[in-house]
Amino acid sequence: MTQKIVLYDTTLRDGTQAEDVNLSTPDKIKIALRLDEFGIDYIEGGWPGSNPVDVAFFKEIANYHLKYARIAAFGSTHHPDNKVEEDPNLNALIASGATAGTIFGKSCERHAKEALRLDPKRNLDIIRNSVAYLKRSMPEVYFDAEHFFDGYKRNAEYSLAVLRAAHEAGALIINLCDTNGGTLPNEMQQIVSDLRVALPEVRLGIHTHNDCEMAVANTIVAVQAGAEMVQGTINGVGERCGNANLCSIIPVLQVKCGLTCLPEPADVRLRQLTKLSSYFAEVANMKPFNRQPFVGNSAFAHKGGVHVSAVNRCSSLYEHMEPELVGNGQRILNPETRIEMAEGSYALMEMVQLKGVNSTVRTTHATVGAGAHLVLEERMLTHGSQFAETRMDAEIVGEGGSVQVISRSVAKDDSRQVFYPRVIGKSACKAHVQCDAIIMDRAHVRSIPEIDAQHPDAELVHEAAIGKIAGEQIIKLMTLGLNEQEAEETILQGFLK
Repeated sequence: MTQKIVLYDTTLRDGTQAEDVNLSTPDKIKIALRLDEFGIDYIEGGWPGSNPVDVAFFKEIANYHLKYARIAAFGSTHHPDNKVEEDPNLNALIASGATAGTIFGKSCERHAKEALRLDPKRNLDIIRNSVAYLKRSMPEVYFDAEHFFDGYKRNAEYSLAVLRAAHEAGALIINLCDTNGGTLPNEMQQIVSDLRVALPEVRLGIHTHNDCEMAVANTIVAVQAGAEMVQGTINGVGERCGNANLCSIIPVLQVKCGLTCLPEPADVRLRQLTKLSSYFAEVANMKPFNRQPFVGNSAFAHKGGVHVSAVNRCSSLYEHMEPELVGNGQRILNPETRIEMAEGSYALMEMVQLKGVNSTVRTTHATVGAGAHLVLEERMLTHGSQFAETRMDAEIVGEGGSVQVISRSVAKDDSRQVFYPRVIGKSACKAHVQCDAIIMDRAHVRSIPEIDAQHPDAELVHEAAIGKIAGEQIIKLMTLGLNEQEAEETILQGFLK
């Protein structure tokens, strides 16, 4: 598959079916403009004629020049008691001024019989006539095949007849709707693949709901099987358990699947995804979902010593992609470590933080028994506006116990570092605390040691040094052929080893 996947956002219509989403006309305008800026292909603004907010939206959005997106109006097929040309719903779509008209109709024979009380053949005529009527007056017409997957599993022949009727009447793309959200990915893959064989001339789209937590997975599977259009909402808002989440679908398609769904420059647009998610939540007055994949505040957060240590060495060890690709950032939650050292034991704890951490407070508490030896090593590099605080408390309670603390840090740009080493000697023991820091640019580094001897034979030493790189060191390396930046980087790497 090489063609661009079409993004059809229905946040302003289907998303507002969520019980906690209520948008005014100004809210909808703000969100639509942001979606356009991001690079969404179609923005479904609402159902013209169904409520004053949507009527006002279509009237107001006409005053804006959209850079990329096209506005779509949503509605249903004509009422069985109306002539198609006299149906107020269809005429409201035409009068909306929208570029595209999207209508839904029953593609499940059971729904046609039981929900609409219609003869299934009459339902086909209504779909065919409705699409054809809109096609005469609107540049683009799309058909949403409601309850398609449930219908196909019950009576595939009838559901296929619905798709043929809509296609023959002029629908550009037919969106297969998993309206109840109960289809599984293996079923989705098989059915869409079957359709590509049965109806090769029909362009397909996908519209899924999240009742089984499968909306995103089903959407991806449908695209891989041949769907060209993806319908979904920002942050997955929607009725019941929500719609397919475009904030997950877009990076999966663009990054994981290597498909194109955003206009160029796609990488620049993709980096706006987290801000788009936050912007919608703010306008809709919704609390952000921290655990939301890709764009959530916790999407790339790490808590736990093993994970944190590995991430600081190489972030890809515990991250499936670079958070910056979607405009998110890596965070390390404030870890706390407690160490209880038995008699004669030895422990080396290495703490490494090299960029990639917005803010963290790392706390270590240690109790050292008789003859035990504890080494705490810290290497830290902060930049930008990052903040890092380290608190180390080591209490030596056993005779002959010892503690060695070694901290080496570099602070760049506007970053801030604070180091609080505290060693308490309650026995005949030894401790040595060494804190060395290189400060650059406009950074701020503080070292606040505390050594507390509570025994006459406790030998506690603290040494601290903070300063910039000596100019002669850089000059010496430059004489070896390095430029100033390379010389500085070489010095920093050696210092932090």
